[in-house]
Amino acid sequence: MFRPVKIDPFYYGDGSIRLLTPLSPAIHLGADKICAIGIRKIKSSAYTQKINLEAEDDEITIADIAGELLNAIFMDTLESDIERVKRINKTIALSSECKKVDLGEPSLRPIDLLVIEPSQDLSELAAQHYPKLPFMFRHLLRGIGASQERGQDLLSYLSFDTSYTKPLVELGRKDAFARREEIESFFSEKSSF
Repeated sequence: MFRPVKIDPFYYGDGSIRLLTPLSPAIHLGADKICAIGIRKIKSSAYTQKINLEAEDDEITIADIAGELLNAIFMDTLESDIERVKRINKTIALSSECKKVDLGEPSLRPIDLLVIEPSQDLSELAAQHYPKLPFMFRHLLRGIGASQERGQDLLSYLSFDTSYTKPLVELGRKDAFARREEIESFFSEKSSF
């Protein structure tokens, strides 16, 4: 979706397009600690059920579909990989035999994982700043069904205007400072396993 960037002789692009297990390369290269930064505020299953029961959408717009597709490309793989690493860590912790058995290359080992996620839903943040976005951008989005009330996921991916990016950066800064001690501890200590 985004143009690859050339650094020295190589081009680098967003790896999430083809990478279904984003933590896997780091693990295969020998990482014992991984800091994963997500862009979705994880909602409880109760909240998800509530909003699905309350939803009264008469029709689904192209903007709604595009937002869901972008979520699938950029977020779902990271979340499932984080869940997989946590499950493997728990299995290893419960089974002392697992630590003794070589299961091939690379062998199973616990991974110290720090997951950082926004404290606010980014699609809701984008919707709050929708009226401040440039008129032509809003006009184009309206053509595919996006508005302040609809297509917010798509809006959160495509809004590169400072009316959205400044509050987005500020949210990231606030969230990092709220977890400052945990982050500093993660990067200063050896693996806890």
